[in-house]
Amino acid sequence: MEDIYVNVDPLKQTESVTRVTQLSLSSGIRQNSSKRSIKRWHFYSFVFLGLLSVSLLTGLIVNCILNHGRETLVDIRQNLTECLETSNLQISSLTEERNQLKANVTKMSEDIARLHALLPDVCPTGWEKFRRSCYLLSAQSDSWDKGREDCKRRGADLVVIESPEEKDFLARITNKYSWIGLNDSEQEGIWKWVNGAPLNFTFWEKIQPDNWKGEEDCVHIADHFKWNDLSCSSSNLWICEGKAVKFP
Repeated sequence: MEDIYVNVDPLKQTESVTRVTQLSLSSGIRQNSSKRSIKRWHFYSFVFLGLLSVSLLTGLIVNCILNHGRETLVDIRQNLTECLETSNLQISSLTEERNQLKANVTKMSEDIARLHALLPDVCPTGWEKFRRSCYLLSAQSDSWDKGREDCKRRGADLVVIESPEEKDFLARITNKYSWIGLNDSEQEGIWKWVNGAPLNFTFWEKIQPDNWKGEEDCVHIADHFKWNDLSCSSSNLWICEGKAVKFP
């Protein structure tokens, strides 16, 4: 037995031990490397799964928000549409009410006008009424111009006689000399009433008008209610004429 071990070369024995040791180390290194690789793979897998879970959760949250947002927008649009329809209905109703009120006001105005037309025409106290006019004989005498000024202050003017019937009515009011609203002051011989109307009806005295002394431009009622031209500065009574008004 001793011979067997003695014959073994020490150098070779050392090399064998070294080789075995290297193999053992290499195997250990490979085993450690494999373990580290497995651990690294587990780590990466865990990270990947974590990121995937986060991504899926985020996707779910975003999808939920978007769906909720779409539902909210739809609700808002529906509410606005309903409000608009309600407003249109209210506007239409108000328009109908306004038109009805306008129709009622128009009818009331027409009714008032018809009732007003049925009311009698009246004259102020102290005035005489003939047809639709009122007449007043002055209480004092003055010139033609002063007489006209007085009539205007009363909202009237010197009388305009347009028919024999009106002349006969005035004859019952006065039998005194009284100014009427007739003159040819603008152009000699062209007689006009104070309201601008032409002279279509006359009731002159004989040989009148004569423009005596070239200064008779105004007309007054003389004897028997005949007309005579006279100087406008002469003093006479006057007759005012105004429109009768509806009883208030």
